[in-house]
Amino acid sequence: MRRGTVEALHAEAHTVHAELAGLQPETEYWYRFKFGAAISPVGRTRTAPPAGSIPDVFRFAYASCQNYTNGYYTAYADLAVQDIELVVHLGDYIYEGAGLGPERVRDHVPQAEIFELRD
Repeated sequence: MRRGTVEALHAEAHTVHAELAGLQPETEYWYRFKFGAAISPVGRTRTAPPAGSIPDVFRFAYASCQNYTNGYYTAYADLAVQDIELVVHLGDYIYEGAGLGPERVRDHVPQAEIFELRD
C-alpha cells in the first residue's frame, strides 16, 4: 500500500497529478482520494503492457464531449465494466449560461458565460 499527500493548487486549477514510480506493468491497481472528511469511491486502473511487448489483444474506447447538465451518461458506466486496455478522452467542454432548457437534469454554477479559470 502506498499513501501520499498532494496539494490541489489554485494555480493548477485545483487539480492533482500524482506521479507514481515502481508500478508493475500490466497490473491492476486501486485508488481513492480524500479531502477533509470526504472520501471518494474506490477507483480501478491497469498499467500498460511491458515496454516492447506486443499484446495479443489491445482494446480501446474513446469518449468525447458531454453536456453534463443534460444527461446521465450511462456509456461511462458501461466503459467501467468493459475489459479494455485504454480509454482516450477526446475533450470536454463547459456548457455555460442559463437557458439550457427545462430538460436539463442538473444545474451548473455559475449560470453565466465563462471567460477565465477563476470563473
